[in-house]
Amino acid sequence: MTARAVLFIDGSNWYHGLKEAGIDLGRLDYVKMATKLVGPRQWIALRYYVGQVKQVGNLRLAPEQQLFLGKLKAGDPRISVHLGSADGDYTHAVTAVRAHGKKVFAVSASYEAQLAASVDSYIHLRSAWFDDCLA
Repeated sequence: MTARAVLFIDGSNWYHGLKEAGIDLGRLDYVKMATKLVGPRQWIALRYYVGQVKQVGNLRLAPEQQLFLGKLKAGDPRISVHLGSADGDYTHAVTAVRAHGKKVFAVSASYEAQLAASVDSYIHLRSAWFDDCLA
């Protein structure tokens, strides 16, 4: 069976990283980009999200975020997680997901050492990488 991959894009972090790298966000073809990022794996989903839920004082969203993390951990270990972010705040979640046998790759036009140290592979994308992903 072909390995599969899900790509999660941290909207704010991704936007600012690409903007600083000079990428024309209006021309970015997310299908081409996702296909290129997952390489030989079968790309099965792309999730684009914004914001991090504070654990204190949020009676509805914090439990939903924990449920989401639980689903990532429980899923098929042959499905790798590709995180489009350089945010070190994801280190705990990455560590928890990897502890359940998942491969986690982080990709970003920015660099963050704490996140890079916690994933299986960190790919620092240069602006030229996106050349064939622009419409």
